[in-house]
Amino acid sequence: MELIKINDKKLKVMLTDLDMKCYNLSPNNIDYDCDATKSAFRRILQDARAQVGFDTEDERIFVQIYPGVRGGCEMYVTRLDGDAPEPHTLRTVYSFDSFEAMVTACRLLCRHGFRDHSALYRTEGRYHLLISEDYKQNNGTYSVGGRGRTLPAYPVLDEYGRRTVSEKYVAFLREHAHPRCPRAAVNMLGGL
Repeated sequence: MELIKINDKKLKVMLTDLDMKCYNLSPNNIDYDCDATKSAFRRILQDARAQVGFDTEDERIFVQIYPGVRGGCEMYVTRLDGDAPEPHTLRTVYSFDSFEAMVTACRLLCRHGFRDHSALYRTEGRYHLLISEDYKQNNGTYSVGGRGRTLPAYPVLDEYGRRTVSEKYVAFLREHAHPRCPRAAVNMLGGL
């Protein structure tokens, strides 16, 4: 494992395939809502505190994981202040009345080259698509409108579902809704 402390709020963690086995992680079992994954993250962060002094004790964190070029993965850990997500990421929830409307919207996104992170949750009678819009990576497709309102990176979704931008709503879904597809939900549903 290689640790790079980018600054006081951000840490880069590079795990080889062997490191991932030691932490009982694989690309197929990384699930932010899974107790085993949370336990592995805690151990990684304990090691990071001991080795480079990056302390996340009693802090909210935002974790981004990308596959490594030669196997393993690269993980970026950002300490959050208050309810704000990582500076270039906006987490948005789109709620749909029907599964069919959500699948149609996902198909359209896939046709337009969707590349952001997504997850699917279900509550009684509704489907919720959580999208982490990385607007820096997407060449500024996210922007801030007048009076602090945000403009969606994927306006086509507004035709099929209701959009909510709220970290509290995201936390509510993660705690109370049923996760149906924790990763790459748009790509999976768009292929149906």
